[in-house]
Amino acid sequence: MILVVEPIFPNAHHAPGNAGKLRAILLAAKGEPVVFAAHPLHRAAVHDLLGDVGSFRYSTIDIAVLPPGGISVRRFIVQTRALLGLTRRLDARVVVVLGTAPETLFACRVLAMVRRNVRIIAVLHGNLDVATHRRSRDPRRRWVDNRASLAVAVHPAIQFVTLERSIARTAIAMGLVPADRCLVWPHPINEREACSEPHTPDPQHIRIAFVGLGKHAKGFGDFIRMARLIGTANDRYAFSLIGGLYGEFPPEDLACVEIPDGFLEREEFLRRLHAIDYVCLPLRDDTYTLTASGALIDSIAALKPIIALPTPAVRDLFENGPVGYLCEDLTEMEAVLRNADRLADPDIYAEFRANIERERTQRLPPALAVTVGEALR
Repeated sequence: MILVVEPIFPNAHHAPGNAGKLRAILLAAKGEPVVFAAHPLHRAAVHDLLGDVGSFRYSTIDIAVLPPGGISVRRFIVQTRALLGLTRRLDARVVVVLGTAPETLFACRVLAMVRRNVRIIAVLHGNLDVATHRRSRDPRRRWVDNRASLAVAVHPAIQFVTLERSIARTAIAMGLVPADRCLVWPHPINEREACSEPHTPDPQHIRIAFVGLGKHAKGFGDFIRMARLIGTANDRYAFSLIGGLYGEFPPEDLACVEIPDGFLEREEFLRRLHAIDYVCLPLRDDTYTLTASGALIDSIAALKPIIALPTPAVRDLFENGPVGYLCEDLTEMEAVLRNADRLADPDIYAEFRANIERERTQRLPPALAVTVGEALR
């Protein structure tokens, strides 16, 4: 029996990715029972995206999940009880933990010591990145922080999962995880959100969007600066933000970009994403070195070519053919954005989409099930 647990999120956060991983697990299980344990709200959000499960031996269990925020003993106790209690009750042979924080990795170590015949697969998200931040001088905090929890979870029964090859390379090189305990499951794309409708840019109305949180740290300031410089000189462009605005920016720059009035529900987010032509990602190397970019994954799912700086994950994406424009710096990115005729070229655009579709196929659950199945055996 395979137990899949989401112990971190008491809401819909990460539901699309978790639904993709869960479906890959169901396909890889080949008839073995799979139980998904999560907070009722998260379970419902995953269910809406999971698709037909009638042919699988699949069931769900609701568990208590405390909201994230700081490291707490109470959260460790709740997660340990959930992991240990469910594993005992269901006699699970494999436990897949879809989200991990420091408390979760300590709980995984407890599970590994108490249930010695169980294999544990722990998916790493932002905790890898946080583990590189400056650590507290207080030894009491250092004993339980992200770096300490990664070290504690190094155990023969525990495998770590990273969501991109570039993340695994960096994490191993930095000594955050050992190479022999690190798996790569490419960040999944949910089949129900994968869009394949024909699309070609309108040469007189080229739509370019920044996708995700509009923050200085993610290069949104650079995006709106280029939007003002290019958009005011050429009315063939329409620039927009598909996500939330965070931080203060020059009003004259913001005026050149369509900004949502408030939070975008997933359905509206996808509607706007499917309507644009290109996703612009002026991300720096240190932005997504150790975490997967949701904007990049959503762009692949929607078959949207990207105009991006060369972060490690983006470089990997271009290995099997161009999926847009890979720019070495902002000067080159601005030059690409100014070339409206090339951006609107239907043949070039079709080549980008074909390459993205091949990449997307490798991230859909049927393809991922092969990789996931190797870990589950």
